Amino acid sequence: MAISRRRGRRRPQRRRRPQIMRRQGRGGGLYIFVLIVLIVGLGYASHLGVFTYNAGAHEFEQAVVRRIIDGDTIEIYTAGGVTERVRLIGVDAPEMGRQGAEAGAEPGAIEARDFVANLIPVGTQVWLEIQGNDRDRWDRLRRYVWIGPPDIAGDLERQRLDMTVNRLLLSYGHAVVWN
Repeated sequence: MAISRRRGRRRPQRRRRPQIMRRQGRGGGLYIFVLIVLIVGLGYASHLGVFTYNAGAHEFEQAVVRRIIDGDTIEIYTAGGVTERVRLIGVDAPEMGRQGAEAGAEPGAIEARDFVANLIPVGTQVWLEIQGNDRDRWDRLRRYVWIGPPDIAGDLERQRLDMTVNRLLLSYGHAVVWN
């Protein structure tokens, strides 16, 4: 401690910050922000576990439900953190109004959307089966959406009857077969 000139009182000496902690201009906050975003993103991606895997002629990828648009279209986060719209293969459900509005919805559209929302609520992890044409004319992914992990050692065709949103929509009468 240094002695001040007045009345011999000691005042605390200012400590110099180490070189690494000194402020280096205006960009320091941006670097910290980018670092935090990367760490959170990697943590989110690791939460998804296995991103894609092959089961013979079948390929699956994991995703997280972001939003239910209508009975046959959902929005998901892929393992890479990209938001994609997914069109369920083989089903045609009544359409909602513009931009998902209930006003102007076709009869049965709200029930179909709510059915899907109860099966796979927002934040649910789902498995997407890649098959056939990858995208439709509106650039949506075309997939079978599994509500549980497929048993790749078992009969996938049989499992698809019980574990896909596509098939359950048909079974409960909320959609019709569509190719």
